Amino acid sequence: MPRDEQIRRPVEYRRYTDRTSARIEFLRAIGHDAPDVLATLRETVLPAFIVAANGLDARITTWSDPHALEALYTRLRPAVEAWATQHHLGPDPPTPAVEGIGLVRWMEPVIAFTLQQWHAPAENAPPALDGWSFPSMLSAGALMHTAEPFRFELDGWSPLQEQESRPEFRQRAELAFHAAIDSYLSRAVPSDGWFVRLPTRSTRSHFTWLVRRQVRGESFAAIARAAGLPVESGRQTIQNAVWRLAEEVIGPRFKDWLALSPSVRGGRPRR
Repeated sequence: MPRDEQIRRPVEYRRYTDRTSARIEFLRAIGHDAPDVLATLRETVLPAFIVAANGLDARITTWSDPHALEALYTRLRPAVEAWATQHHLGPDPPTPAVEGIGLVRWMEPVIAFTLQQWHAPAENAPPALDGWSFPSMLSAGALMHTAEPFRFELDGWSPLQEQESRPEFRQRAELAFHAAIDSYLSRAVPSDGWFVRLPTRSTRSHFTWLVRRQVRGESFAAIARAAGLPVESGRQTIQNAVWRLAEEVIGPRFKDWLALSPSVRGGRPRR
């Protein structure tokens, strides 16, 4: 997959606390640009998964028993948190519920589903994306929202009435229909701040920069050189993109998360 490919997002908005889209792209960039992260997941967490899933296999195969899944996540949590800390993905900073679920906790279904496919692949499982297997439903925000039905009604036209011709009725109906669509779409996005428009300018290479900074600990200057950018101006370009995507992935406390990176030495970031 071209790493400068523009990311085509299937939706325009997300709930304020739902960071599913950015997190999926981040994990895919990890799989592509830091495959050792998946290698250590297989080496250190898969054995724990096999033990943890013992006795739960029949119930987790279909991923339909939330109690069994929560029991699995709880058993896996120590191994997952140690693995996440090793690769500077965690631990999750303390976060108020209003800011949503932390990255490592959010990853638990993805990790478990990926481990399940490595351990006992399901015949009808979706293909892996850059090494990860994603459950079919990850976005709680999408499940929590019910769309308002779109309805349109207009006074009709009669061929026996002389005050309106057929072309005039068609024009009236089309104008009213388009006005109804515009009104419906303006109401579909609440103005209370809980819906956030997804950025349109992200490319896969931007997530690569975030992985190289956060997981691999490279300086902004080194990333700029690898991207073929002038070091001085490119360093600022990289930093801006990394901070923006880190906020998409983590939320308001993204700077605490970025401080976990080995690129931060003695409390001072490597530039």
